[in-house]
Amino acid sequence: MIILTSLMSFCENKEGRVIRSEMTQEERNELIAKIEIIAEKDQYFRRYIALGTLSDSLLEVDARNQNEMSVQAYLEWSTAVQSKLPTAVEDSLRDLQDSLDFENYQDVKSLIREYGYPSKEFLNVQADKLFPILLHPPSKVKAEEYLAEMVDLLEPEVFKNNLEPMSYARFYDNIQWKILGQPQLYGTNKSFNTETMSIGPALIKDIDETNEARVRIGLPKLQEGEYEILEN
Repeated sequence: MIILTSLMSFCENKEGRVIRSEMTQEERNELIAKIEIIAEKDQYFRRYIALGTLSDSLLEVDARNQNEMSVQAYLEWSTAVQSKLPTAVEDSLRDLQDSLDFENYQDVKSLIREYGYPSKEFLNVQADKLFPILLHPPSKVKAEEYLAEMVDLLEPEVFKNNLEPMSYARFYDNIQWKILGQPQLYGTNKSFNTETMSIGPALIKDIDETNEARVRIGLPKLQEGEYEILEN
């Protein structure tokens, strides 16, 4: 069934899910605005915690410096001004951020289900502001459940060419490795040796399993030297 509106043309699949077919630039701008709000909520209270301040004027300077300074200069500046909030205040801010994270989690799912994954190419923007938000599950959802749910949501977007295979693989490996503490599946994250302070190859469980998973989503196989088997 084709539904025509003054804003957007949609088509409906057999499961009843509405998917995008055409969008005007005005409609893209509306979607970009939605993502901007989600991105702002993602960092809203984290900014106060990171700098250890409740000063909005300092946060304005921080935002400006992030845009105008080099990475090294910004790190030096932020380290110099960084403070520590009282524990009770910081705990309250974390609770507030946890609530925003859960709202974002629900909003992101709804957005992807309605529009498909909104890549920067589709939106014609320079940065994908939605992707970083996927990399940390809300505290109110178990990480294992979050990963399983997002795999069901995001993997089909890879096969529809809405989401880059490497982006999806990095998302999966970040949750698997950095949050769950398990070997990577796709081998997209380099390892880091804290003793030698050196970067090493990706740590995986099984090269055959990894390469089968990579090929399935359209990535080349890992070659010798690009990975290391993580010992049990």
